[in-house]
Amino acid sequence: MSIRTTTLIAGALLLTSVAPAGVELFTLGSIADRGDSVAFDINQLGQVVGQAENDRGVMHAFLWDNGVMTDLAPFEPDTVSNAWALNDLGAAVGYRTDRDGFFEALLWSGGSTTNLDVLTGSIGPSQVFDINNNGTMVGGFSVDGAQTKPTVLDASGNVIAQPTSGFNQAGFMRGINEAGMVVGHDFEFGTPDDAMFAFPDTEGGYAQPTKLQEQLGNDFFPFTLAYDVSESGIIVGTSNNGSGTSEAAMWLPDDEGGYDLHLLGTLGEQDTALAWGVNAMGVIVGQSRDEDASLSDPRAFMYLNGAMVDLNDFVDEDSRFTLLMGAHAINDAGDIVGFGRTTEGTVEAFVLRGAVPSPGAGALLVCAGMLMRRRRSEQR
Repeated sequence: MSIRTTTLIAGALLLTSVAPAGVELFTLGSIADRGDSVAFDINQLGQVVGQAENDRGVMHAFLWDNGVMTDLAPFEPDTVSNAWALNDLGAAVGYRTDRDGFFEALLWSGGSTTNLDVLTGSIGPSQVFDINNNGTMVGGFSVDGAQTKPTVLDASGNVIAQPTSGFNQAGFMRGINEAGMVVGHDFEFGTPDDAMFAFPDTEGGYAQPTKLQEQLGNDFFPFTLAYDVSESGIIVGTSNNGSGTSEAAMWLPDDEGGYDLHLLGTLGEQDTALAWGVNAMGVIVGQSRDEDASLSDPRAFMYLNGAMVDLNDFVDEDSRFTLLMGAHAINDAGDIVGFGRTTEGTVEAFVLRGAVPSPGAGALLVCAGMLMRRRRSEQR
């Protein structure tokens, strides 16, 4: 197992006051005439899901498709809901809050809403974070009345497995790819979270998860979270760098069936970053920020070709956005979704197209004086 830390020494994207040609940035608006919104996922068809404010000021799950935002919970106007993810068939997953304020996991598909708590018999808070094109879902459920455990559901809402690294572990599965590989994190109460991954077994369930922390063979990274996994098995998330703050992290498959950890750093002098999404080409998106929010504004980034790029470099001076604050997901066309601050003071969901260069269009990412330093130490 090896650890590679990539540090940006100097250099920056060549900037102008006008976004590069072919780049398109637009807001998705909100369910109400004016209000906040956040985009959490985008599929290969360009459909987007997230959370937006309705005319009562309540945040609701939405589906955006070809310029039209649809409220996924129109008959519960005073109940908070959210859609975390969707597949290429338009099925979306997320949650609503019950009367006690607990999360109830939901599936929206074919015009119907399914309460997954009822199907699983979950007692207590539950979440479902991702869904693939087979309809397999991942999240966290308490089906035995104990703590919420990482959970995999089939397309009918039946529990396939609750793959944890130990008997007393709680946590969540956060991402799944089309091959059924799942990633997430679990913990024993009083101990840090450990990022982990698991594969389907030959009996219709899931094998015991592998902790990415344990693969390092040391205690240098005591807190790790995995949020997403690409079709080739690239895992992204965040990892503590030993200083009390966390950096965006990428785990790449090695030649021995394990994973190499690559720390991606942060933007500028900020001390914390999280990698939230990755596409099939390995382009990563997320957020860089300071733990002390008074020091700087959070900023959306993408990571490609060995460099972390501030997505605000693509904001035109005439844009409605003044700051892109976080990027949650990216599809294989390079379309990025997230949230940002507008000239009107609202926080709104955005779609950014054309920022990721197509093959052969590397001139878009020409950097001035870009030097990279890699430190590699072998941990077996």
